[in-house]
Formats: sequence, C-alpha cells, structure tokens
Amino acid sequence: MGNNYNFYFDKNLYVGERISFLLQENEVKEGGKFIELLYEFSGKYHKRNSIYHFKGDWSELASEFYFSDNINAKHIFVEELLYSESNRILIDNILNNISDVDSFSESLGYLVEEVYGCSLAQNELIDLAEEKTGVNLYSEIVYCKQQNLQNKVDDFYEIDDFLELSRYIDSEDDKQFALNKIIEDYQNNIYQEVKGTFFESEVENFDLDFSGSKSYISEKIDEHLQDLNSYEDDYEPTNFSELDTVDSILNKPSG
Repeated sequence: MGNNYNFYFDKNLYVGERISFLLQENEVKEGGKFIELLYEFSGKYHKRNSIYHFKGDWSELASEFYFSDNINAKHIFVEELLYSESNRILIDNILNNISDVDSFSESLGYLVEEVYGCSLAQNELIDLAEEKTGVNLYSEIVYCKQQNLQNKVDDFYEIDDFLELSRYIDSEDDKQFALNKIIEDYQNNIYQEVKGTFFESEVENFDLDFSGSKSYISEKIDEHLQDLNSYEDDYEPTNFSELDTVDSILNKPSG
C-alpha cells in the first residue's frame, strides 16, 4: 500500500493503515497530506506487525506514534492537536471513536512529554494552546473519561453484581442501610477503575451522577422486601384456636 496508495479505489477504507505505514518512514515528506489523513481516520485499521488479524482504532494508533522513530510525524500530530485552528474537529473525531481512552491518553502523554518536555496536564502548555484555539485538550480528554464512567454508572447490569440483598435485609427497617451500603460499594468500584491510570489525579474532580443507580437499587430492594413478605404470608403459622389440636382429636371419646 506504500507509494501506490492513491491508486486504490477504496483507499478511504485504509486511512489508518496509511498512517501506520508512514510512521515507519524517517520523516513526513508531504506534511499537508499527512495532516489530511489524521482528520480522515475515524474507524478501525489493521495494526501492523500483528500476528493476529487485529483491528485497532486511535487507541492503538497513538501508541504507534509514540514508538515510531518518525520524529517529524510526532511533532505534526501533537501540534495539530494543540495549536491547529481545526483541532476541535480532530479531537472530537478521536475521542468519539476510541475504545480505550486510558490507553490513548497514556500514549499521548508520552508524546507530549517527548515533543514539549512537559506532561499532558493542566499546565502552561495547555493554557497557551487554549488561548490560541479556544479548545483545552486536557479538559476534553478528562471529560471523555468522565462520560465513559457515567455510562458505566448508568449500566444497571453492572449494579446487579452488588445486589446481594439477603446479606443486608431482613425487614423494612434495613432498607436505608442496605441502600447506603450497596451504593457505597458500587461507587468505590467505579472510582477504583481510575486508580493507577492516567486519570488518577482527577478522581476527586469527576462529577458523576448516581441518582439513577440509587433509584434502581431502591426498586430492587422493594422487590426483595415484597418477596420476603409473600414468603412469610405463605408460611404463616396455623391459628390453633380455630382448629382442633392433635391432642384434642386423640382425646375425643369414641361415639
């Protein structure tokens, strides 16, 4: 696909492969066309040097940028993200089409440090870039992670793993305790996912909404209490004041 790339009728399906191929070269010979490819790629590509037929997205492509020896390509990519007047389009294109924002952010952080000698965080570099373009690259990435976490919070299938209601509830009096305990465990699990990742320093700044989760848990608790009440009703002890006891029957004189 090298120099014959433009002769392929379906070349637009292989934008990622083209970028990956160019990263193997020593330098970018046509900077304008390389930038066009960055904006065009939004899907999947066959990752080079993979023994499996693995298709990656920007999560993997960012890693290829970092491990590439093409210093020129690295500078173009990072500068386009930070200082281009069109960087909003590129950033949205990337963040809306990545499967692993943690991996992407980590690789991009290494790239920024290599190119500019500073970390990808809220700092002077990010401030200067935002003044020029009106877009804060770091904030956009952090917001993407927050949205991913919120989507997980709202996935009630995840909550079901924490609904061991029989451990906490024997009666209506236990409802509030159970609700608080389950939501606390669920929140800790969500935030635990961030520890040890690029976003660990932002944990306290994530503004996640657990109101839907609380409503769902409350409904499940009510259902559990109804099941308990039904069980108790079905097995209510017999009222022996209305029926003959075994002893009274056995002691009755024969007629």
